[in-house]
Amino acid sequence: MKTLFLNVFVFILISPVFCSALKLPEIKDWQLQHGQAENAVFSDDGKSVKLNPPEVRYMALVAPGLKVGEGISLEEEYVLECEATVSEQLGGYFSISADCMGADGKRVKQIIFVSTGPKNKPFDWRRIRLPFGKGTSREIPEGTVEVFFKFAFSSPKPVKLGVVEIRNFSVTELKASAKTVDTAWPKEILITAGDLQTRLEKRSFWTIYRLDWKGKRLGVDNFGAHYGSVANFPSTGWIGSGHTENEYEKILSIELSIDGKAVKGIPAGKYSCREAVLVKTSALRDLRIRTETRILSDRIEEKVSLKAEKDTPLNLIYHFMCPMTTDMAQWYGIKSDGKSISGDFPGTGGFIANTPMKWLAFHAPSMNSNVLIAITRTPEGVPSFCKVWDQPPRYRKFYFQTFTKGTVAAGKSFDSAVVIIPFDADADNWKNQAEKLAGTLF
Repeated sequence: MKTLFLNVFVFILISPVFCSALKLPEIKDWQLQHGQAENAVFSDDGKSVKLNPPEVRYMALVAPGLKVGEGISLEEEYVLECEATVSEQLGGYFSISADCMGADGKRVKQIIFVSTGPKNKPFDWRRIRLPFGKGTSREIPEGTVEVFFKFAFSSPKPVKLGVVEIRNFSVTELKASAKTVDTAWPKEILITAGDLQTRLEKRSFWTIYRLDWKGKRLGVDNFGAHYGSVANFPSTGWIGSGHTENEYEKILSIELSIDGKAVKGIPAGKYSCREAVLVKTSALRDLRIRTETRILSDRIEEKVSLKAEKDTPLNLIYHFMCPMTTDMAQWYGIKSDGKSISGDFPGTGGFIANTPMKWLAFHAPSMNSNVLIAITRTPEGVPSFCKVWDQPPRYRKFYFQTFTKGTVAAGKSFDSAVVIIPFDADADNWKNQAEKLAGTLF
């Protein structure tokens, strides 16, 4: 194993899973494009750089290339690590990326690790740790002969782009014991159980991605419309599920069974069955999450057990995210106190419900299709509530929120569960049918 150090701001991470550094050109050999010396100021110890571009459309600091087969491999998995801060509002866009170049000098692919822009707020120092390479969602593609890491500002027109500082940047090859356990698994697994179909997706760390019922799309299948669990950490932001902008969720173990039989070796890309069960254990920093997803012919059951290896402060954590299509025009539910609430989706971009719920149902009048989401277990001693983000034309997304400005205490298990049931009913009957279905669960 080798550690690839980009010597703009180098520091060595002492860890048993990493190895010695490759020899790469010193900082003086890095290329600053469309800027002057004062636009890239390096600290005396060489561990950080402050980028302050002039009013231009583009400025980049580009590392010398790593040749495939010499400095980097298509067959290995790596982790990119750094800390970054944006000290003022950006006028343009900033990214940390890698250009994968072909033999003809043209870019085969750009791997984006970090991207932020004018719509994002400045932030203090954040730790970024993102895997890439073989078996990850950021693979170096075939046909790549050289890889260039870069930090780039861009804008459609010359503007004051902003100020970004980056420190402790490294790229490290992982040895076999540190690689993700699902490296050889397919990119997706399509599950068809009777009238219900969903897709399990690798790049979102094996959450469901889609809810089809009798051939009708009820749950969105677009990357960026994430399902599963995600935590918001102070001074960092989101980690988990499809949120890979700061760090990856780390899969510790994963098992799939079909109709009661464990799948040995590498799973197939699709199954038709009566029941599929996926059990994964993953890490979000010091949090450990065991997620069981059971897919049946008429429902999906999800269970989550959350533990912390040490006390972990959070801004919040979402479980059971479920983005419904915007065909869902109405909602109806029963709060934890037994009172009903209902309404139409106004399409204004805000949140609805925002209250502890027993269950919530969605109605799509154009299809006479509906989805019931029932909270069958909440974490003991921790306030929790449900809400739906009304975001047309993207989705109408369900969240189960807990640990709001709270701390996950070490050593204790916090268990939650939902049942998601699609069903048919017209405008006159869908509320009654939702109540009947919910009544079978409580």
